[in-house]
Amino acid sequence: MSRLIISEEERKTIFSLYNLLEQKEEKGPCPEGKEEDELVTYEELKNGKVIKKGYCSSNSNSGIVKVQKILKRLGYLKWNGLLGYYGNKTAEALSDFFKNQSCSRDTEGSALGPQTVILLEDPNRYNRHYSNEDIIAATLWGEARGEGIEGQKAIYTILKNRALKKGDPKLSLKARIAGEALRPMQFSYWNDKGFGNNPRCNKGNLGVDSNSLEPYKKIIDSDSTIDIGGATHYVNKKHTTDTNKWWENKDKFKLMKTIGNHEFYKEL
Repeated sequence: MSRLIISEEERKTIFSLYNLLEQKEEKGPCPEGKEEDELVTYEELKNGKVIKKGYCSSNSNSGIVKVQKILKRLGYLKWNGLLGYYGNKTAEALSDFFKNQSCSRDTEGSALGPQTVILLEDPNRYNRHYSNEDIIAATLWGEARGEGIEGQKAIYTILKNRALKKGDPKLSLKARIAGEALRPMQFSYWNDKGFGNNPRCNKGNLGVDSNSLEPYKKIIDSDSTIDIGGATHYVNKKHTTDTNKWWENKDKFKLMKTIGNHEFYKEL
């Protein structure tokens, strides 16, 4: 079998031409046969206009483009293509965003309007009823009250590591840590609460007496982290309800430390 030998410069030229072809094929964000809609700016969304799923405008001043940029920054929208089309990926990203915020949202299902924009910009969007300290302390109580002080500090370290890695940089660190605690399907203490009883809603309930949170607030106030090798995940194999057993994926997760009933993993 013969082989074609090419130089590094030739290889770069081939890939450059391939990328140009790819760019030419992607003429705009709208699906084939779909014309761009009338421009609705971000300010117009903020002031009362509403767009619905299927809207398309690639204008740099388009409200959907700005919303998509925010969703990407917050880590909800996983999309590297052209911006401007309100399709399934954006709808799913907004749905995930709403699950992690207060109970306020625009009406008519997937409609995107002023309440959505206000919530995207709200620095207190992660909860509207309790302080960030209460949210973090309740998480430590719910996840590690039987694990001893080192185990409790380890959970706090997990929360902080996550906040530093992917939390919204426009928020304070405590708000980012609280936000990580409330991310959907991450910490079983909140998952068991259900949306209606979550403290991100105005009539939420922490599920624990505030006096019980004092020891955990000391951990937060002193920013007491410990060395867990940069871990961002942990599991209690005795009580986990995770069916996918992510910790068995050795190519993606590395066991860094075991403390009490918890194993701490770093995502590779």
